[in-house]
Amino acid sequence: MTLGQLDAMPYEEYLGWQEFIALEPVGIRAHDAMHAHIISVLGNINRDPDKRREPYQIKDFLLFEDPAREPKEEPTVEGKTAAQWKLIFAAEALNARRRREAASNADTIPET
Repeated sequence: MTLGQLDAMPYEEYLGWQEFIALEPVGIRAHDAMHAHIISVLGNINRDPDKRREPYQIKDFLLFEDPAREPKEEPTVEGKTAAQWKLIFAAEALNARRRREAASNADTIPET
C-alpha cells in the first residue's frame, strides 16, 4: 500500500484494519513468536531433565521483545504528563469561572 492510498483511505476502513491486525497479528513479531514456539517444543522434546529441570518457554527463544512487556513511559510536555496538564487546565478554567461569577455578582448587587 502506498502513502497515497493510505491517505485516500476512509477513517472507518483504517480503524477496521487496526481491529483486524489486533485480532490477526502479522509481521515479524508474529513470525518470531511462531518460530520461538516451535523451537521451545523441540528444545523440550530433547531436553535432559537431569541437566535442566525447568522446561523451555517461548519467551526463552524470542528474538524481539514483546512490546506489551516493555516498560512504557508516559510522554511529557515541559515535564508534565497528560493527566497533570488536564488538572492544570481544569483548575485554570475553574478559577476563571469563579472570577467571572464574582465579577457578575459585583455588578448585580444593588447599591443602598
